[in-house]
Amino acid sequence: MSDIEPIQAPSDFKSEASRMLWMSMAYVESSLVLCDRMIEDDLYREYTYTQVVLHLSRHAFELFLKAVIWNRSGNVPPKTHRLDKLYRQYEAIFPGEKFSLDPPFTRQLLENPDSGLFPNSLSSYHKSHDQRFRYSHDALGAPFVDKEPFDVIAYRASIFVFRTQMQGILLKIEWDIDIKSLYHSP
Repeated sequence: MSDIEPIQAPSDFKSEASRMLWMSMAYVESSLVLCDRMIEDDLYREYTYTQVVLHLSRHAFELFLKAVIWNRSGNVPPKTHRLDKLYRQYEAIFPGEKFSLDPPFTRQLLENPDSGLFPNSLSSYHKSHDQRFRYSHDALGAPFVDKEPFDVIAYRASIFVFRTQMQGILLKIEWDIDIKSLYHSP
């Protein structure tokens, strides 16, 4: 028998959007913990573990976008996993450099796949991106093939930057605190 008390679900979230916001923080924190464990050799540095880190950080980004859109607009977020669509909506609600986000993955996923030099060239990638780290294969049975090596130290650093940005926006939304005011005296 353990001396650790069971964790109770809190009932004091400001809203469902707030709950989603805090869940996004848990996902990003969990991805950092896994990276730290791999760096410290407490977890295998294998492809399957890297996919979990990628999934957690990608899902954190998606939930974060949905939560802040919901919080600001008052409308339930769209039922999509397309980061490009969610990010465009996010930028419309939160314009400017102050709310810019650096995702821990390629920014191409935030761009409209129907525009640019080669329209629709990334459409299939966009449509399957939420699946490629959760499953070994797509809906038709074709394996997801990842050609880029996973640099755990570099990826952890990019997750950390994103988490810091999330925290600043979370402080602003939840308590109307500007993160910069925490570092500068009046």
